[in-house]
Amino acid sequence: MPNSIRNFFSCILLLLIVGCKSQTLSLKETTNQAVKELGPNPYFVVNGEPVDQKTFVSLNKADISTLSIIYGKEATDLFNENGKDGVITVQTKTYAINKFQSTFKALSDEYNEMIDMYKDSEIQYILNKKILKEDFEGTLSFIDETLLKSIKIIDSTKLSRKYGIIDKKVGVVIKSKPPKDLYNSKKKF
Repeated sequence: MPNSIRNFFSCILLLLIVGCKSQTLSLKETTNQAVKELGPNPYFVVNGEPVDQKTFVSLNKADISTLSIIYGKEATDLFNENGKDGVITVQTKTYAINKFQSTFKALSDEYNEMIDMYKDSEIQYILNKKILKEDFEGTLSFIDETLLKSIKIIDSTKLSRKYGIIDKKVGVVIKSKPPKDLYNSKKKF
C-alpha cells in the first residue's frame, strides 16, 4: 500500500480509536501494525453492512462503539474476495444498544419486561460487579447466549444500597464470561 494511503488510514483509524473507548483495538502500535497489513482497497463494514470509503470516513467518532481490523486469512475466510485487502468493521452505539438489548430480551424474561418501562438514561448496567458508566455499549454487544451467565434486575433501593448509585431508577446486574478474542477483555469483563 502506498505511504500516502497508509498514512490516511492510520490517521482515520487513530481518530476513530481515540474517540472510542469500547473498541476491539486501542493501542497505537496495534493499529499501525494492522494498517500495515491492509491492502490498497480495504473492505469497510458498518453495522454489518458494506459501505464505501467516503461513508466510512464520514462517521462521527462519538457514535462509534467498536472498531475491528481484520486481515489475512481471517478476512478472506469471513468476507471472501472482499476481504483480500483487509476489512475494517465498525459498530455504532445505536446498533450496539439494539444488539445487546435484543440479546438480553431473548435470554431474560425479567429484562424483557423491564426494558420498555425505562429510558436508557434511567438504567444502570453492572457487568461482573463493575459499574458501567460510559462507552459500554460495545462491551455489552459482545455478550451472547454462550457467554451470558445471568441477568438480574434490581430496583433503585438495592442499586443505591449495594452500589451507591442514586441517580438511576433500575439496575441490570449481568454476569458473563469474557469473549475469547476481544482485545483487553479481562479489563472490560
